[in-house]
Amino acid sequence: MEPWAKKIIDSMDSDCKILNCSDNIKLINSDEFFHEYSILEENDEPEESNHSYEFDGHIWLNPKNAIIMVDTICDALCELDYENSSFYKNNAEDYKSKLLKLDAEIEKTIESEDINTLVFGGEFSYAYFMERYGIKVLSAYTACGEEAEPSVSRIKEIIDYINANNVKIVFYEDLSEGTVAKMISEETQSKPMIFYSIHNVSKEQINAGEDYISIMKKNLESIKEAKK
Repeated sequence: MEPWAKKIIDSMDSDCKILNCSDNIKLINSDEFFHEYSILEENDEPEESNHSYEFDGHIWLNPKNAIIMVDTICDALCELDYENSSFYKNNAEDYKSKLLKLDAEIEKTIESEDINTLVFGGEFSYAYFMERYGIKVLSAYTACGEEAEPSVSRIKEIIDYINANNVKIVFYEDLSEGTVAKMISEETQSKPMIFYSIHNVSKEQINAGEDYISIMKKNLESIKEAKK
């Protein structure tokens, strides 16, 4: 999924260990996801739905996948530095307990708030989150990093859906301008809002001490606002 990473790996001549953090995680096919989770009718899917990448790479947006990633990283560290393996294992167990608590909090909130559909006006990278919590989507884009802009008919359908269902929030990806989401907002009574994909963080977030759990909780608060 990351051609640039392969180029770096192939150029290395050291014995540096290469770790695939997606090991033991079931990848989500983007087309299959939208076939099951999009609230659009199948024959309304735009022609641009053939993605550059077959799978969604944002595996960490399902906290249970994040737990698997922690185990994968911990095992690799223990293998490289066996003498300090208890240190790595203790830290891993501590962090996994926090991830389990986060997952339970998100699941409970989504169930109690009866959150079943979210609308996205930006590039889409949230399949793992939506699948984990059983949330349907209406999205302008059908993947992250699409070269083609969404069709006029899809934008119109989103606007019509928002107006018909009194949708309060239209989400877009962090570290982006959110141009399409803001355009949709101008044609509706909805508010554009960031839904963090956590594939990167800003300098401001680093300085504020933000981490995976705190940013995921921001997403949860945004989802709750969408139901107010």
